[in-house]
Amino acid sequence: MTYEIAKKLKDAGFPIKTIPAYDNAGKNAKLVDAEFEFLAPTLSKLIEACGDRFISLNRRFDDYNKTAYWEAIGMGGKYPQIVRGINITIKGTTPKEAVANLWWELNKK
Repeated sequence: MTYEIAKKLKDAGFPIKTIPAYDNAGKNAKLVDAEFEFLAPTLSKLIEACGDRFISLNRRFDDYNKTAYWEAIGMGGKYPQIVRGINITIKGTTPKEAVANLWWELNKK
């Protein structure tokens, strides 16, 4: 999972833990720009966080571009109780990226 995706999740309220980011030497005496590293959630935690709105995670192949990708599908948009039958499909390069972006999309305010 990329830093950008983890930050997007944390900013949207996903419970991601942070640890101080240290310099490249691994010494804990100096923080790098007082930034934090995000401890990315596991795939199972991401799926669990989507709750009953998670439908599936599939591996797909794009014949045109000859590339593989992951596709996470969730139920409904912002108001699934009102808009039944509308699913959200999100692509990602990894399973975690696809489900993380699905969680973010399902929880946008």
